[in-house]
Amino acid sequence: MTTFTDLLAHLGSRAERQATTIASKYVSGQIDLEIAIDGLEVVVRTSNARGLNLGEAACRELLISLGDDTSVVTGEAYSHVHDAERIQKATRTALAEQGSAVMAAGRLARSEAIEAAQSAFSRTMQTSRRVKGWKRGMEPDACELCTWWWREGRVWPKGYSLQTHKGCTCRQVPVMIAADDMRTPDERSWEASEARKTRLDH
Repeated sequence: MTTFTDLLAHLGSRAERQATTIASKYVSGQIDLEIAIDGLEVVVRTSNARGLNLGEAACRELLISLGDDTSVVTGEAYSHVHDAERIQKATRTALAEQGSAVMAAGRLARSEAIEAAQSAFSRTMQTSRRVKGWKRGMEPDACELCTWWWREGRVWPKGYSLQTHKGCTCRQVPVMIAADDMRTPDERSWEASEARKTRLDH
């Protein structure tokens, strides 16, 4: 069975391949810097849009399979995925990486697309009237940091944002009832959660 984590990995890999192709042409002198930046911007923005659609659709499909049809697919275009100035600045920075421009460009495209999908999944999940919280769905070969964030299957309130690192394909697994092990995050944790949302939505 294909999971959302699998779909995130595929989305990220596709974006990474497209970005590294363009960056490789720039590094080898086949195209100039401005053409490379324009090309990478298109890759990132297109991949981000795919991510938003994937996140919303995957969450909606999962909830329906669990008997929950109360969520709403918003179709909301988050400003950060279409922010040409921000993306151009990020691509210019990636291409300026001495000796690692190709890797940096690929990493940028991959991370942006995955984060867009995770954000859209979370937003859609939060519109459900039946979901009360979520557990962390671990990516294969999860790193030590993701394992720590997992907290042995801790249930988080649905309004609490997923903690991730760049390229992380962990996911939120909706919990339909108020679990006994759900804990209310402290004020500092809530502030960090809101900061993550702000970073992704603007």
